[in-house]
Amino acid sequence: MTYNSQTFNRVLLFFLTIVAIVFSFSCKKQAVNLANQEQLFSIYQRAEEKIVVDIDSAILLLDSVIFLAAETEHDSMYVKGLFRKADCLANQGNTNAADSIYSMLVTKSELRIDSVSLNKIILHYAHFNQLSGSQEKAHELCTRALAFFKQNNHEKTTVLGLIYLSDVYTQQNKFTDAMSVLTEALVLAENLDDKKSLALINGSLGKMYFRNQDYEKCLDCFNKVLAYNTQLNDIENIAVANQNIGTILLIMENYDEAEKYLLDADKVLSKAGLGSKQVHVLNSLGALYERQQKYTKAIETYNEVLELNKTLNNPYVRSNVYTNIGNVYYDQRNFDKTQYYYTKAHQALVESGETDFRVYYENMMFLNDEQKNWKEAYSWARKFNSHSDSIFNIEKYKETENLRTKYEAEKKDLQLEKMQIEQEKNKAMLLKNRIRLIGISILLLLTLIFGFVYQRQNRQKLQSYKDLVKKNQELIEINTSKRQQALLAVPDKTEVQTSGGVDKPVLPSELVQEVKLKLNELIDAKFYRQAELTLADTAKMLDTNTSYLSQIINDVFNCNFPSFLNQLRVEEAQRLLKNPEYHNLTIEGIGTQSGFKSKSVFNSAFKKITGVTPSFYKHN
Repeated sequence: MTYNSQTFNRVLLFFLTIVAIVFSFSCKKQAVNLANQEQLFSIYQRAEEKIVVDIDSAILLLDSVIFLAAETEHDSMYVKGLFRKADCLANQGNTNAADSIYSMLVTKSELRIDSVSLNKIILHYAHFNQLSGSQEKAHELCTRALAFFKQNNHEKTTVLGLIYLSDVYTQQNKFTDAMSVLTEALVLAENLDDKKSLALINGSLGKMYFRNQDYEKCLDCFNKVLAYNTQLNDIENIAVANQNIGTILLIMENYDEAEKYLLDADKVLSKAGLGSKQVHVLNSLGALYERQQKYTKAIETYNEVLELNKTLNNPYVRSNVYTNIGNVYYDQRNFDKTQYYYTKAHQALVESGETDFRVYYENMMFLNDEQKNWKEAYSWARKFNSHSDSIFNIEKYKETENLRTKYEAEKKDLQLEKMQIEQEKNKAMLLKNRIRLIGISILLLLTLIFGFVYQRQNRQKLQSYKDLVKKNQELIEINTSKRQQALLAVPDKTEVQTSGGVDKPVLPSELVQEVKLKLNELIDAKFYRQAELTLADTAKMLDTNTSYLSQIINDVFNCNFPSFLNQLRVEEAQRLLKNPEYHNLTIEGIGTQSGFKSKSVFNSAFKKITGVTPSFYKHN
């Protein structure tokens, strides 16, 4: 009995010792894991802070997170580190490496990612493919993730998925589908009062309206984006919204407002230290000043971009800015500086490793064409046309050069042979020289007579055209006076209006007078200079309908609306052509200023009404 008791006590003591050792090891391991976890979170937080200022350092820190998470079997941090690294690589333009990581996260089941996180990664991977140009794959992934989130009532993530899907449809030119999913997203986001999503949705809608050149609706959307981001105090996106609004206003030629928004964007980005975003805003500002012909201010703004880029050291930005400065000097016809900056733009592209120089070739082609260096212009044109193809054209070029060399050698041999034949012929031709000289003398005499007659007729024709120009100048004032008298005259209440023998409804004299007076005011305001102007637009300005307006124009001026509009535009063009302030504009520029859509339409209408071309009118 004593023996059994002692044995039992020994076994119990041994068992308790083992339990104590295991417990001690477990506590120690738990303490180590806790320390590793804290270290993981600390490194990850440092990586997040570095992403904005130094993405390369951020990637190195994320590599440390991934390694340490793998060592400690911390699955969630391992996945998080990989996901964030893929995001950074995508932002750097390293799409192959990013795609490899995204694909691994989506396909490897041993990573033990929960369903919600996995579908969020799939959604992000879809967006990555959309930005990379793989629209079909993006559509497949986005649809797959959306199905999960809709089924599990994850409304906020569903909104984000719908926004991504709309981007895919937009890239595929399926605008109806894009608008449909954005409308669905908008309803969900408004129900959730999710301001961040509402900002994204309105941004996507704005881009769609921009593509369709519906700038009013586009502007409305971007103003909403600005309002939402202001509520969220999202500094970067406030600046982006200001830039977008400024760009739209620039296109709409509302230069003062455009400058205000672009300067606001520049101020916000400068304060936040976001130089990579700021360069785009300053480029837009430079374009604005160039459009306003504020050339000195435009160059100063572009130089600010170059100064910012010293820190960024982005050769693409440098090349773009040099091209813009070259364009400013081109507008000023300072061709030496234009060529200098175009060349610097090309050098920056070479430095970046870029091989697509089509913009440079095209610019040099136009520059030499403007300088009448036809041979150089042709050379640059050939480079531009052949550059889009690859090795095939390089080989073709070598082959062409070899054929040209052979042709030049063969041509020289033929020239030598021809010279020998000519020497032999010269002896036989000596006898014929007298007859030939007589023939040449007669021909010369006839040529002189013909030239004299032709010159006299041409002089008379030129004089008649000049008289026609003078008459047209006189007619401008006469037509303007008659038009004003017709528009200001009080219509006869009892007058019966007919056209082609058919009675038309008699319009109330008060209505006719009101429309005529408003039309006179529109003419004074030069409404006809709007290139896209239609009868409906004009009727809307006059608070009437198209039928009434068309009938009044027909009754008062005995012509239809397009003819009436062309008459006004041609008279405006005549004034501009004789105005020294517009001598720097081309004929096409004068036509555009007068309201014509194209040079061909302008030339045709001008010749029809005045009897001469715009070019002749300008120089005579």
